Amino acid sequence: MNELSITCFLSLVRTREYLLTAQELSITPQALNRKIQQLEKEIGFSLFLKEGHAVQLTIAGKRFYELFDQFEKNLSAASAALSGNKETVLRICFYKWLGVPDLILERIKQFKTERPGIQIELSQCDHEELYGLIKNEEIDMAIATKFFSRGIEVPFLCNDLYETELNIVMSKQRFQKSHPVSPVTLNETAYITTKTFENSVAEIETHVKKECAKIDFVPNIITVQPNIDSVYLDLYMGNGISFLPRTSGFYDIKGLSFIPTPLKASVVSITSHHSGNLPAKQLSDYLALSMADKNDA
Repeated sequence: MNELSITCFLSLVRTREYLLTAQELSITPQALNRKIQQLEKEIGFSLFLKEGHAVQLTIAGKRFYELFDQFEKNLSAASAALSGNKETVLRICFYKWLGVPDLILERIKQFKTERPGIQIELSQCDHEELYGLIKNEEIDMAIATKFFSRGIEVPFLCNDLYETELNIVMSKQRFQKSHPVSPVTLNETAYITTKTFENSVAEIETHVKKECAKIDFVPNIITVQPNIDSVYLDLYMGNGISFLPRTSGFYDIKGLSFIPTPLKASVVSITSHHSGNLPAKQLSDYLALSMADKNDA
């Protein structure tokens, strides 16, 4: 049992997909598969069940992972003891587009309870500030969307956490005028979005059109605002519509209406590829595994 085999195993637990794991580790899927098979042969039982391109942990695989999770907890405790019981601080920043979902907070609090030597600081900021914090490694983890992660210019690790439902958001005044809402009534409406990653406005517009097409909506214009605050102000003033999750409602949303759609956004944890912060990696793995168990249920 060597370090590379264990690294392959832990990475596959996080991503639950061979191709993503291979990309993360810069190896071929075939090499990854060989490492997993060698590890399974060495320990004498199967670790994963294949479901198309995805994988799930077997019962034995979950137990095997728990052993490493416990080892990392003990290692953190030992590290805290050797440093004079000084608390480790984890700095976590949420993208404002999401707010701070109770779903994630519950898991973070549970993680902290199991590791009393870790102090957690939570904050939230707009996309430009968050990109800067990640690039300069001023935070240990970011919670954002997979779409947001496309603009990160430094190496990073990305763990899928869960999917959040998107709603059509508009002012209540506009909603009352266009109710019942349908693609026909929406097609004469401006779509308002923010510059969510460091690419061109044209690329953002292409993405928006692709998402809108999924519900047969063709906006008459796409307006790209500098930040989420400007988007909310325009929505509140009745100047257009947008797709947003309910969890973004840390603003006063009394003047807004939320209409459910079949659209979803992938929420991910983002940690630095170069970071030596073991607790940040532990939390990222913990969230990915616990949220996956919830989604499976």
